[in-house]
Amino acid sequence: IFQRINDWLAIHFGENHGITLAISEWGPSANNPNVSAVVYGSALGTFANNGVELFSPWNWGIGMWETLHLYSRYAKNYSVSSTSSLENSVSAFTTVNESADSMTVIIVNRDINTPRNVTININGFSAGNGTYSTLEFSALPETETFKSHTDNALKKNKVTVISNSFIITVPALSTIAVLLEKATT
Repeated sequence: IFQRINDWLAIHFGENHGITLAISEWGPSANNPNVSAVVYGSALGTFANNGVELFSPWNWGIGMWETLHLYSRYAKNYSVSSTSSLENSVSAFTTVNESADSMTVIIVNRDINTPRNVTININGFSAGNGTYSTLEFSALPETETFKSHTDNALKKNKVTVISNSFIITVPALSTIAVLLEKATT
């Protein structure tokens, strides 16, 4: 749909028209905090990949604050292309900073019941071999867990990167951010 909109804008307003996309009055319509969190996270990642400039939810559910905190605090300013071999249930949304020396890969598992093992191959960025931090939220309770940057549901863990690739298990209905740094020479 994003490509069709951009094609229509180019036809009717010419190339380099300067019009960006925006979406408002959207809502996940879910009572399950884990569903709300992964639906919102999938929307944020997909919209960033497609240059949506404004995204404003119509309603707000439990779990969405955790997602907003993770994306706003740890995602970088520039979206770069990434795909998952399990795209129908698990997506990888990748961002880099302006100097392209740090990268965040946010992995969202929308599968309701099944944890997934995902292999992430990093392209166009040389992560050094080693251990990197991850931040995960999953199994959110029915009550709000996000209070602040230091009081929330994020669980810290580690992942090992070897030859610009890593394997990670993503729990059902969960989100994991992998925080990578460029290899130094």
